[in-house]
Parts: sequence; C-alpha cells; structure tokens
Amino acid sequence: ILTALEYMEKEKGIDNAEMISKELLGYSIITESGEMVGKLSDILWLPSNDVYVIQDGEDEKLIPVVKEIVIGVDHLLRVIMIAPMEGLL
Repeated sequence: ILTALEYMEKEKGIDNAEMISKELLGYSIITESGEMVGKLSDILWLPSNDVYVIQDGEDEKLIPVVKEIVIGVDHLLRVIMIAPMEGLL
C-alpha cells in the first residue's frame, strides 16, 4: 500500500497528474478503522492542496489531500484509506 503522496511521487514520470488522479475516481474511501465513508467522485485542484469529493448517497464530503489525512491507496482493492480529523466527517 502506498500513501497517496507516495503514489503521486512514483508516477511523476507521467506529465499529466490529472490523468493519474482520474484513475482514482470511483475508489472507495474508508477510515483506518474500516468505516465506509463513500466513493471518490471528483478531485478539486486548489492552490493550497487538492481536495477529494466523496459521495455517500445524497451526501457529499470534501477531504483535503494531505499526508496527515490520506494515509494509503490500495489499487488492487480500489480503496483509499483516510485518518479523519475530529469534525471532518
């Protein structure tokens, strides 16, 4: 399992980071305790950091893509693991 940031570093040989990120669309988002948060539906490219847009039925959650929160990506299982801060979800 690579962290999201390690994955982006590993794939830097590809010029288009947006293409790499689009591979993650549809991945399940879970907490480190195994709680299902939703599915990655979009990625916002903001100046300070990117933000994952997570869909859970009618609910939409925004998760900043920082190493303290996004702790791993499993491409075989199509899962992104997060460690949410208090009040994030």
